Amino acid sequence: HTRYISVTGVQTCALPISFKSLGIDQTLQELEPVQLDAFRLWSNGRKAAMTMPQGWAVSRAALDAKLLAIAQAAGVEVLTQATAIVGDIQNDRRIVKVEIEHRTARIVAAKVAVAADGLGHPSLRELPEFAASSTQEVALNSRLGAGCEVASVGNDFACGTIEMLVAREGYVGITQLESGSWNIAAAFDREAVRQLGGLAPTAVRIGQQATGRVLSFLETAAWTGTPELTRSPDRVALDRLFLIGDAAGYVE
Repeated sequence: HTRYISVTGVQTCALPISFKSLGIDQTLQELEPVQLDAFRLWSNGRKAAMTMPQGWAVSRAALDAKLLAIAQAAGVEVLTQATAIVGDIQNDRRIVKVEIEHRTARIVAAKVAVAADGLGHPSLRELPEFAASSTQEVALNSRLGAGCEVASVGNDFACGTIEMLVAREGYVGITQLESGSWNIAAAFDREAVRQLGGLAPTAVRIGQQATGRVLSFLETAAWTGTPELTRSPDRVALDRLFLIGDAAGYVE
């Protein structure tokens, strides 16, 4: 009953999610995701292909909007375009300030607060236990995450296939989305990015090393990057507060 879903953002990865156990697998099919059933590895001018358990590829924007709609239908109050700042304990509750346009719009006294806001967990910046950069240990050789979306990748890459280009400088993954565009997600060695002069040149180098030719769409794409990926915080919980997802640590 597990489905593997590839979601776009700054970085994309395959995550095992039991949608059927949540009762929403059929609802998510309304997004018309691309069916994934193959994996192809490119390295040093050679390639190897294999089948894989059926999965889905869908854009992060479409998936998030659908999940929010499902949550609202179940009775969850959803606030968008807002920032949550986790505060101290008061009267046996964890205080959370919800800000809209830098103005405090609401104070929530939560029985339990869950921080699921990524590598830097900005919602915790006012808590001294998480404020110092030393509270996260970044792996010495941690790679940088990078991603982009392009309209076309040429004729060498197939819909329904996870394409993985691997070289010494890192790797680049390519998957088509339900919109018809292509999501590209990568992990780059920091030193390679510095020496080659940026994310795009590093992607081009990896593509050339893996396939034996220059992939122009990697050079012209609008790349965005992340901080160093592999990291672990000193703690993943406080009284009435839990960190989950990337905020609780990430291994690339």
